[in-house]
Amino acid sequence: MLTEEQLRAIENRAKGVDVWYGGDDCEQVCRRDVPQLLAMVRELQREVDEAELAYRLLWQDASAWRGAIRRHRDARGHDRCWEGDLELYRALGEPLPEGPGLPCREEFLAKCAEYYEQQAKESRDG
Repeated sequence: MLTEEQLRAIENRAKGVDVWYGGDDCEQVCRRDVPQLLAMVRELQREVDEAELAYRLLWQDASAWRGAIRRHRDARGHDRCWEGDLELYRALGEPLPEGPGLPCREEFLAKCAEYYEQQAKESRDG
């Protein structure tokens, strides 16, 4: 990419030239066309800069998503928790699901025991 300084240098050099010969077809580029051409180059440079920024932002998002998915996948035992699902929602930038939150202790422990029994039965049966 050309820097702003390089573009100004081209523009200054062009001021003293009546005609440029360039390209394979030897088109003549008159001095009066130089500002328009430089404006086009600057616009293209802005577009490239915006595309590079978009790429970097997408890469950062993808890295965050992959990290959240890996942490969720790798969680085992007591590390595995419903909060891991919330981390995935946050990584995706989506609103958190509405829910009752954490139930009372007795209900919570009863569900844990029920889950444990279900897993134990499945491991014995299969």
